[in-house]
Amino acid sequence: MFASSPSLVWQDFVLLKQEQHLHATDPGVAARVFVDQGGLESDDGRLAALDAAVKGHHYPSLQWHSQRTEGQTHQTIAFRDAIDALYAIYGPVLRQAPAQELAGLAGRYRRPDGRTFELRTDDGRLRMVGFDGAPDEAVELLSAQNDAWFERYVWTRVKVLRAQGVMTGLDISLEDTPGPNGARQDHHVTAQRLPAAG
Repeated sequence: MFASSPSLVWQDFVLLKQEQHLHATDPGVAARVFVDQGGLESDDGRLAALDAAVKGHHYPSLQWHSQRTEGQTHQTIAFRDAIDALYAIYGPVLRQAPAQELAGLAGRYRRPDGRTFELRTDDGRLRMVGFDGAPDEAVELLSAQNDAWFERYVWTRVKVLRAQGVMTGLDISLEDTPGPNGARQDHHVTAQRLPAAG
């Protein structure tokens, strides 16, 4: 379910009351829910209270995602978050990597052809910058399991390489493309981690 800036959150705490009823009557509810709020909307804390209540009850079959998106109003937020919501509802179950893991991935990497690119972290997200295009072109990488990342909508997969527990580089599989005579070409790149500057 996509509940974009739901007005019911603010109307007499109705969603909080319904959440309490749901927990009492059907704690095994199976659903995927994406609820958002625009950063330019007034924030009286009710969405945060609903988020805390849902997460606090640890529904075993409920996948819950709540976010406040900066720069959006009650009228614009559905357009901004619709694709993310559909992906959260119908895509793989994503995980939020710990800050320590993200910090360990951030840095510069060298491709076999000598070109370099970066992994950067921003607001708890991981982005690959300058891999295949302009130096400042960034794509977000998502993760559903440890040491495995992917780019949304395309078949780019990034596996973290480790030696004796230490991260050494990345194994990157790009989307297959038709080659000569229709044969498939597997685009596969191993990138070496570069030492930190300084």
